[in-house]
Amino acid sequence: MCELFQRERSVITKHIRNVFSEGECDEKNNVQILHINQRGRPIALYSLDVIISVGYRVKSLIGTCFRRWATGILKKKMLAGAQQSAQLAAIDRKLLSHERDIADLKEKVDFFVQTQTPPLQGVFYEGQLWDACSLVEKLIGRAKKEIVLIDSWVGPTTLDMLAKKRKGVMVEVVTSPRGNKLAASDITKFNAQYGGISVKTSAAFHDRFLIVDDKELYLIGASLKDLGRKCFGFTVLCKSNIPDILAKI
Repeated sequence: MCELFQRERSVITKHIRNVFSEGECDEKNNVQILHINQRGRPIALYSLDVIISVGYRVKSLIGTCFRRWATGILKKKMLAGAQQSAQLAAIDRKLLSHERDIADLKEKVDFFVQTQTPPLQGVFYEGQLWDACSLVEKLIGRAKKEIVLIDSWVGPTTLDMLAKKRKGVMVEVVTSPRGNKLAASDITKFNAQYGGISVKTSAAFHDRFLIVDDKELYLIGASLKDLGRKCFGFTVLCKSNIPDILAKI
């Protein structure tokens, strides 16, 4: 170290003592005494940690150069570590996002495919056009005899969904005079291909109801033609309400 830092032995020895006395390095783990022969004086071999500690203490031109070099290496390591940490953090975020997407997809699969029984209630958010329409079409497909749809706003899109009914199932659509966007020709064409639909108007209803075979009653928070355009909810109501609702038609 005297040659490395170009300082007297006494100066280097003083710095080494300070390194150990101040607890910067542990003497037991950083010094090895080497005995060359029985008569020779033991030689102390210092670890790299001790050499670096002395290099940051000694005052000399070489010491200054050493500190610059050591600091430069440290900066490179820190920058490399920070960059690696940022990359790992980005990977973690992507993995978390993928896990959420997979969990959401699994929930939807369980929701719409794996079960044969429609859910009792749920919420669809803006943009879930396919999911929302899939559920309602599934409800329509459950009917074996009759469907009653009470919806204040109907149009050709409503007929597209009702076309998913089983063959021979009768459909009664109850809508408001102002919200009926079906032309007589639309109904004629539907009946020519699928048959069994009738449309009447009533101002007695505000909410949307779907009645399946006089035994299943669903409250739907959006018109069938607007499913998935905005957030809405749906729920199953007690079938004991069906007679009272039908009496209002």
